[in-house]
Amino acid sequence: MNRKIEKTVVILCFALFLPAFVYSQSEFETAHALLEKLANDRGSIRATSDRARVEQETKTVPVEVEHLINEGISNLLNRDAAVSQQNLQQTLRAALQIGSVQPETGQNAFVFASAAKDPSYLIIYNVTYCAACSLSWIGTFVSDAGHYKQEASLQDPIPNQSLSAAPLWISDDVIRVIVYGTTWGDAHSRLNVLAYSFDGRQLEKLWERTGLPQGTVQIRPGAMVVSFLTALRPPWKERSETYAITAKGIQLQAVSERPQD
Repeated sequence: MNRKIEKTVVILCFALFLPAFVYSQSEFETAHALLEKLANDRGSIRATSDRARVEQETKTVPVEVEHLINEGISNLLNRDAAVSQQNLQQTLRAALQIGSVQPETGQNAFVFASAAKDPSYLIIYNVTYCAACSLSWIGTFVSDAGHYKQEASLQDPIPNQSLSAAPLWISDDVIRVIVYGTTWGDAHSRLNVLAYSFDGRQLEKLWERTGLPQGTVQIRPGAMVVSFLTALRPPWKERSETYAITAKGIQLQAVSERPQD
């Protein structure tokens, strides 16, 4: 075999092997690779043609990543019935994380499971694709005769902000969570706090407090404290609102204010 024919055979073999290699990757690995490529492309724009291509990628890649992640969740739950809530959460975070985690940006994915034998899952994540933008997703996966499927979802309910979440109430058939964060680049660090509930059928927003300057959230057993400044500029006060967390939902229990030091 001469060198030219040998080179052609190698190229053909590689071309035949490549699709099998790509599709042998898990949906999570493929999603991560797409985000890494987008991050690299955004960091190496040199020509006008590069800019147009990257602008198009910025529109299409986050949507494709969301599709891959949700498909991966369904496949993982159906392939491995013993997968833990913690392992699923770690898998999502690894797939979605590009670069190091910064304390001010929070995490990128949270998984909550009901207490039932065949648990329902409420999942929240951010597809972060630039320094101050993201595509958020909140959705649920339920078991139907032993087969998991996506039940309900909310498209981009918390756009372009850091993401944190915590459980409020978990039972066999109800999952209630608090989701909070601040818009990236906001000089006043205005806090947005929202509560969501899933009862096995419907996913809905229960409650919200948004636009709270320098806001913080503390979750305690049976209670939640939201603190913030009453104005964007002095004079202001620091206001704290204490909410009771019960089986019935979120109820304001006490309010206090004091001058900011």
